[in-house]
Amino acid sequence: MKKEQIKLDIFTERPIVRNDTTSELDVVIEIRSNQSIDELDTKKALNLCLVIDRSGSMSGEKLETAKKSCIDIFKQLGEKDLLTVVVFDDEAEVIVNPQVPKAEVIKKINQINDRGSTNLSLGWYLGLLELQTYMTQYNLPYQ
Repeated sequence: MKKEQIKLDIFTERPIVRNDTTSELDVVIEIRSNQSIDELDTKKALNLCLVIDRSGSMSGEKLETAKKSCIDIFKQLGEKDLLTVVVFDDEAEVIVNPQVPKAEVIKKINQINDRGSTNLSLGWYLGLLELQTYMTQYNLPYQ
């Protein structure tokens, strides 16, 4: 039996959601892999978009942790990998995309500051649009 390669955990803010009306639910998705770098299929590049909440509730340590995590991820990316960073509060904005020179990425991430309210759906939507914009021959599924 093949050893588990990827583990996905979803954590909800509360254990129960109403099924008789529309409601919102915040979730955290944790993805872990026990696959070594040597085992990776290097034929496909990664097209990654990180969406960061920069609303007022993220001020201080929470936002600093998110920025540090983005920088750590950026440093692990390969030459052909694509990175987009979208931030949102009551608006959404692209901070980094594949056209930004790699030498400027860390500076741009470090300039993220908290502000405004939270419009999570707008942030996720802009992130999805950015992923679709930067699809290449390297990160398309095998034909």
